[in-house]
Amino acid sequence: MLPFLSDETQRPTTEDIERTAREMVDRHGSAATAMLRERVAALETAARWREHATALRVLSLIERTV
Repeated sequence: MLPFLSDETQRPTTEDIERTAREMVDRHGSAATAMLRERVAALETAARWREHATALRVLSLIERTV
């Protein structure tokens, strides 16, 4: 879902976050918020903190735009 969310990649830029948020809203509309909340929860449960922080950045931006 979020291709840059892996341990092998560098920290995503602000542009990456903005592009991902925009793409998710374009593809999923208001459902993007619920999808990202589920992803954030799953990453937290798995203690994948780096990806969790990135997903939170995307979620925050989506919540401000939807």
